[in-house]
Amino acid sequence: MSEWKEYKLGEVAKFNIGQSPESKHYNFIGVGLPFLQGNRTFGLKFPTFDTYCSELKKIALQGEILFSVRAPVGDINIAQTKICIGRGLCSISLKIMYPT
Repeated sequence: MSEWKEYKLGEVAKFNIGQSPESKHYNFIGVGLPFLQGNRTFGLKFPTFDTYCSELKKIALQGEILFSVRAPVGDINIAQTKICIGRGLCSISLKIMYPT
């Protein structure tokens, strides 16, 4: 008998679809939260930031998976801090914890 249990992805993960604020709220001087519109500044594991946003619509929390949902679709990184995410990304977090 297998110890593995099968789940639908939506049963174990929460998806937060990004939403872009108006561009007048973007800046390059660090006002507000770091902002990612897509995967342009993705690194091997973590993104870098050159844009910030003072009008927050959708937030990804530290440790959440950042997933590119616009071309190129499928690139992933991890949020190393709280960030604002635009419509080119979604964040994925775990809904439930499993015993180890």
